[in-house]
Amino acid sequence: DQFDLHPDGKRLRTADPEGPNIEIFHFGPALEYRKYHGNRDPWLGWYSAGIGDARPAVDIHVNWQSDVSDRLLTLLVPTDKGQDSPVAQATETLSDASSAGLDTTLDDGTRIRYVSRNEAQAIALGPVSANAEALMVCETPGESIWGLAVGCSELSIHGAAKTLPTQDFEF
Repeated sequence: DQFDLHPDGKRLRTADPEGPNIEIFHFGPALEYRKYHGNRDPWLGWYSAGIGDARPAVDIHVNWQSDVSDRLLTLLVPTDKGQDSPVAQATETLSDASSAGLDTTLDDGTRIRYVSRNEAQAIALGPVSANAEALMVCETPGESIWGLAVGCSELSIHGAAKTLPTQDFEF
């Protein structure tokens, strides 16, 4: 069915050898994955190009029990036809009632870190520190640093304070 589902790792991936694919990583509360393919009770896992043209198709449902304030992060990783996933490792760094975070390294050495909180708090991700609701920091092996901040009132890179254009910005 051209689909890889890894519930223990909170990961799923399309596996079409003839087209582009996408890998999906989840970070946060415990999840329940259900895969449907041509099911009749319930009627799930079907595709139709028109009336009378029902064909079985993969349909993935992801469910979780959560408080209103919980965070679920989703990392989407598209790949071109025939390419393997560029993700070397993806780790959940925070998962509690008010925060969620991830730390991902790609095959080329690029590192992507992200933290999301219910309210602005101090966040430190490698050389970047901020008082923010969310902070994403990307670093390449050559020390290039870029990212984005949401609900941010202070930001410093390698200890140097930066002037903020607004509370939500890229750097």
